[in-house]
Amino acid sequence: MLEAGRLVEDCGRAHTYDAEAVQAVIDGPDLVDAWLKEADESSIERRFGLPDANPFPEAARRTAEALAAKAALVSAHRASAVGEISGADRIAIEEELK
Repeated sequence: MLEAGRLVEDCGRAHTYDAEAVQAVIDGPDLVDAWLKEADESSIERRFGLPDANPFPEAARRTAEALAAKAALVSAHRASAVGEISGADRIAIEEELK
């Protein structure tokens, strides 16, 4: 959510828009909802000794990785949309100028 806020603020100031980054922000809550649904189903299945109707192996890890990937995409696209130079690029520029 931090990256989503930065996207809105920075793109608003620069009067830019990045559809792919916005879609990644929109997808975030859906990913969390899928994980919560699985956690709820698993809890009910354990409580009543039922078999797992919808297996979702390593749900928490996979969801966290997907969210991290979305955040990285939003961050990269935000920086690109507002013309921000990455730290690595700034250092490379400084090194070339010397």
